[in-house]
Amino acid sequence: MKAAVLYSGGKDSTYALYWALQNGYDVKRLLVFIPKRDSMIFHEIPKGIGKIFEKAIGIPTIEIETKGKDREALELGIKKLSREGIELLITGGLASNFQKKIFSGAARKYGINTLAPAWGEDPENYMREIVKIFKFTIIKISSEGIPHNLLGKIITGEDVEDLIRRSKIYGFNPAFEGGEAETLVLSSPVHKKKIVLRDFSIEKESEYYAYLIIKRIELFD
Repeated sequence: MKAAVLYSGGKDSTYALYWALQNGYDVKRLLVFIPKRDSMIFHEIPKGIGKIFEKAIGIPTIEIETKGKDREALELGIKKLSREGIELLITGGLASNFQKKIFSGAARKYGINTLAPAWGEDPENYMREIVKIFKFTIIKISSEGIPHNLLGKIITGEDVEDLIRRSKIYGFNPAFEGGEAETLVLSSPVHKKKIVLRDFSIEKESEYYAYLIIKRIELFD
């Protein structure tokens, strides 16, 4: 079965890709969307990064800038997949029924099935496993209680335990399923080249809202 992965470079979509390849799916495409700020559907990532993913992972990307029209862009992307004979769209996410309904509804219109391999996972256990498999950093924080010093830092098991502890105090989802933070995987078993953030700055807009401005990315074997 020819498959594609809805890919943002974050931990959840990278897990979806990792799971798909581990389970023998023939992943032909990474479908990458570049949304405007604070999208309800897509992970916010820099324009042009689809080609970085393509080089880092070795799977061709389709990159679409949404221009604020997320659902129209989603349908355009899925239509492109259907023209290439893609039968299955694999997505990340653990519990967002809102996103799952939108993705599956759009895919069905073009005869494409959807699969979310991490769906229903316990977020605390999921994070403990993810940090063992991937090297990732946080690129955006939009929730009270998540320390800004994690931006641009490779997240460790100790950081995950601290986030789990903080999630019980501040009420955010420890796997960021509610959009409380966004991540970027720098290396993993699916990466042929590791991603290195050579130059970035941190923009802080409030006590809880901050993000990386990535100025230069390099790839290394």
